[in-house]
Amino acid sequence: MNSSKNLIFLLGIFLVLIATVWVISCEPKREPPRLMGRQKCVECHLGMAEEFKKARVVHQPVAQDSCESCHEQHGVIGGVYLKKSGLELCNICHHDLDALSSNKHAHQPITQGRCVDCHDPHSAGEDHLLISRTVCYQCHDQTPFTREKVHDPLQDGQCQKCHNPHGSDEPYFLFDQGNAVCGRCHELKDPDLAGAHLDYPVSGTWCVSCHSPHSSTSQQLFRESVHKPFEQKQCSTCHNPSSSAAPLGLKMDRDELCYSCHQEVRPGVSDMVHDPIKKGGCMSCHDPHTANWQGMIHFPPGKLCYSCHQDAEADFAAMHVHDPVKHGGCTSCHDPHRSQHKNFLHNSGQTLCYTCHDGTGFTGRYVHEALKDGECVTCHNPHASNYNYGLNEREDRQCYSCHERSRMLFNRVNVHTPIVRGQCSVCHDPHAAQRPKLVLESRDRLCFRCHQGMIDKVQEGVVHDPFARGHCSACHDHHASDYRRHLLEPVRDNCFRCHGRMKSAARDRAVIHEPFRQGNCISCHTPHGSKIQGQLYRPVARLCLSCHQELDECMSSRDVLHEPAVLGKCLTCHTTHYADIKKMLVSSGAALCKDCHDPGAPALVKAHQNIPVSQADCTGCHDAHAAVHKGLLHQVIHEPFGKGDCIECHN
Repeated sequence: MNSSKNLIFLLGIFLVLIATVWVISCEPKREPPRLMGRQKCVECHLGMAEEFKKARVVHQPVAQDSCESCHEQHGVIGGVYLKKSGLELCNICHHDLDALSSNKHAHQPITQGRCVDCHDPHSAGEDHLLISRTVCYQCHDQTPFTREKVHDPLQDGQCQKCHNPHGSDEPYFLFDQGNAVCGRCHELKDPDLAGAHLDYPVSGTWCVSCHSPHSSTSQQLFRESVHKPFEQKQCSTCHNPSSSAAPLGLKMDRDELCYSCHQEVRPGVSDMVHDPIKKGGCMSCHDPHTANWQGMIHFPPGKLCYSCHQDAEADFAAMHVHDPVKHGGCTSCHDPHRSQHKNFLHNSGQTLCYTCHDGTGFTGRYVHEALKDGECVTCHNPHASNYNYGLNEREDRQCYSCHERSRMLFNRVNVHTPIVRGQCSVCHDPHAAQRPKLVLESRDRLCFRCHQGMIDKVQEGVVHDPFARGHCSACHDHHASDYRRHLLEPVRDNCFRCHGRMKSAARDRAVIHEPFRQGNCISCHTPHGSKIQGQLYRPVARLCLSCHQELDECMSSRDVLHEPAVLGKCLTCHTTHYADIKKMLVSSGAALCKDCHDPGAPALVKAHQNIPVSQADCTGCHDAHAAVHKGLLHQVIHEPFGKGDCIECHN
C-alpha cells in the first residue's frame, strides 16, 4: 500500500517538471540588451544610407556601410561628429593629399582643408564625387569660359584634363610644363598643324601666348585682342621668313620694330619716358601676338600698372576712389609711354580734369585762387581719399592749409555749426561763384539756406528789420564769436549799434528797468521777430509776470482786481525801459490815474466826501493791482477811514 502511494507521488512530481519545461519553452526568445554605442550607423540611418547608394558614384565607406570610417558614433543625443577635421580626415585614406598640399601651387580649398567645397562626402552623380560638372564656377567667373568657341575639354566639363585640381608645381595647377600639356591631345609636329601656322615651327613655343586655353570669340581660339599683322597672317612683317635659319627671329631691334608701325608712341627728345620702355622695352607691358585685354597688355588695366606700382595699389584702398582708378583706367589720365607733363599726365592741371569734369561749374566772377592756378590737386587727391570729394584732408583742414589766419580767428567761444562740423562748403563754393568770398547765395538769402524756418515762424508778425532784409551780419559773425549766438558784441552793445538813442536817453534817468540795466534785451524781446507787437516773446501781462512773480501770486489770491491789470495793460501805467518816476510809472500821483478816473466826476467827489484828490497820491489808499477790499483799498485800513469819518483827522 505504501509503495503504491510513493509511486503516485513520484509520478506527480514528474508531471509537474514536464509542465514547467513546456511553459518555459513557449516563452519568446529574448536577445541580451546591446549598448547604444555598439550599433552601426546604418541600423538607425538605413533610409539615408539607401538614398546615398542610389547615386552614380558612391564613396567607398558609404557603399560598405562603413560610416564609422569617418564619423564618431553618438548616443541618444544626435549630431554629426567627425573623427578628424578637414584634410586630416580625408588623409586617413587619401594619403597623397599631404604631398599635394605641399606643392608649389596648391589649390586654396586643399590648403584650407575644405575638400567638401568640391566633393560630396557620401555620393554624387559626377566622377570623383564632384558636387556638379560646374563645380569650378562656384569660385571662378564663368564669363571667360563660355565664349562662342569653347576648348573641347572644357566643353565636356573636363577641367582636370589640363589642371590638377588639388595642386601642382606648375603655374595654374597644370599637369606639366608649357606645351607638354597641349601635346597630350595635339601632335605639335603634325604637318597639318605646321601648315596652319604658315610653316613656322610651334613645338618650341608656348601655345597660350596666342590661343586661349578655355574659350574665345575666334574659331581659332585666339585670345580676345589680336595684333593686326598676326590677324592678317603677315608674320613676316615682324619675323624672318619661315624658310630661314631662324624663322622666329625678329627682322630688326625689337623696339625699333614696334616703332616702325607705332610712331605715335616713340618718345620725343624732350619727353619723359616711362621706365618699362626705358629699361625693358615694349614687351614689358605688351604681348606681341594676342592678349586677353585691349591694347595687347599682359594683365587687366590697372593690374598691369600695379605689377610695378605695388605701393600705389595699397594707397588706393580708401573710402572714396576716383572713378578711373576704380575701373582700372590709369591711362585715362596717364600716358603709359611718354609725356611732356609730370607724372606722365596727358595734359597739365585743370585741362586734364576738364576732359571728364564739366568746367562750367568752375567759372564765375570770383574764382578760388587754387583753381585759378590750375592745380586741382592742391585740394583733391587724384587717386583715392578717405575724405569726401577726394580731398587730401578733412574739409576744414584742407581749407585751413591755406586760410591759416581764419583758423585762428575761429578759435572763439561760440562757433557757427558748419565751422564746428568742418563744412565750409555749406556757405562757400570751393571753386567759383558770382559773389565775393565765394558765397553760394546773396547775403540776404545765404543764411536762410539753413534757417528758413526762423523767417517762416514770424512771417506774418513784427519782423526785426535787419532780419527781414537778410542782413544777419548786422548782429552776428558768420563764423565765430566770443559772445553767445555768434553776436558781434554783448547783447546790449549789439542792440545799441542801431538803437543808440535809447542808450543816450537812459543815461540820466532815475529808474532803469532791470533787464535793460543788465543789457539783457532778449529777456523781453525776440531778436528776429514776433507775432506780438514790440517783438515780445509773449503777451505783455504774461511777460511782466514771468519776472514779477510776487505780483502774480497777489493777483491770484485776491478778488478785487484793477482793470488794466486784469486786461494785461501794464503799459497803461508803466513805461518799458527807463523812467524818472519810481516803479517805472508814466506819471506820478493823481496824474497817473486821471486818464481813466476823472477827479471831478460827481461819484468820485462823493466817494471822497468832497475832499479834493487831484493833487493826491492815489496809491496812498488804493492798491494799483489787486486788493481784498472793495475800491482796491489797502488791506490794513485806519479805523476812522474805515468808518468814512475823514473829518476826525482832516479839516
